[in-house]
Amino acid sequence: MSDPDLFFLTLSQQIYSYQNQGLLCICGDFNSRIGNNSDFIEGVDDVPSRSCVDSTVNHYGDLLLDFLIDNNMCMLNGRVGAENDFTCISIKGKSVVDYVFVPHEQLSVYTDFKVKTVTDIINEHNLAVPITTPDHSVLQWSMKTPELLLPNINKNEPKRLAKVNSYNVKNFPLNFLQNESTQQMIHETIVRIEDEIFGNQSVNSAYETLVNFLKVEMDNCGLKRTIPSGDANKSKSVFKPYWDETLQAMRDDMCMKEKAWLRCKHNSAESERQLFKR
Repeated sequence: MSDPDLFFLTLSQQIYSYQNQGLLCICGDFNSRIGNNSDFIEGVDDVPSRSCVDSTVNHYGDLLLDFLIDNNMCMLNGRVGAENDFTCISIKGKSVVDYVFVPHEQLSVYTDFKVKTVTDIINEHNLAVPITTPDHSVLQWSMKTPELLLPNINKNEPKRLAKVNSYNVKNFPLNFLQNESTQQMIHETIVRIEDEIFGNQSVNSAYETLVNFLKVEMDNCGLKRTIPSGDANKSKSVFKPYWDETLQAMRDDMCMKEKAWLRCKHNSAESERQLFKR
């Protein structure tokens, strides 16, 4: 079996694995040129026709068409949206080798397909022209997803941060893991770890066994603590349970005003200081 045949066979197996788990979309550079040939069975598949800007056909294109027909998939290029163009522009010429493929029954989910060349992107964003530019264009499209029903959130209500367990590893007692029963458990744990490594070749299982053992011992020593989680909580002390996002926002605002006042070198420093005092 040749490499291209093996590639499409592997890709087909991936489709079979994920086709029932939601929306399916495949995109990339396939080095395949299919010209005006159909990517579906005419008269059988209910798929709209597509426009074509590249009339060249190669062997990889034939393999790609067989792959699409066998898996009931079709391309967005030239079929969805009005902006179809070459996807590869180089000194060798122009071609269409980059595609987006979706199942027939999901075609209506995708809209507004566009091929944006590097020149289009440079002109659109008024960018400086680099010395070298990529040969391949950017493929852009939109897709419809089911609406998510979000709960009615009261913005004035303080957010409840989730809590996670942590361990105070800076305050280990002097007798940690020192008593006779613990020593025996350590020995038994080491034996189990060795058995799992040499018997099952499972390093992850051995590591999990050791971690669980240490957690139990730290729980017994009173090192376990529960703290709120979340980005807003990272900058505050875990020993201040009264701290919330409102206080954090006020503190951040105060710090910004303080920095502005400290950077001020002109005569208006006094007015900046009054702003900081507010």
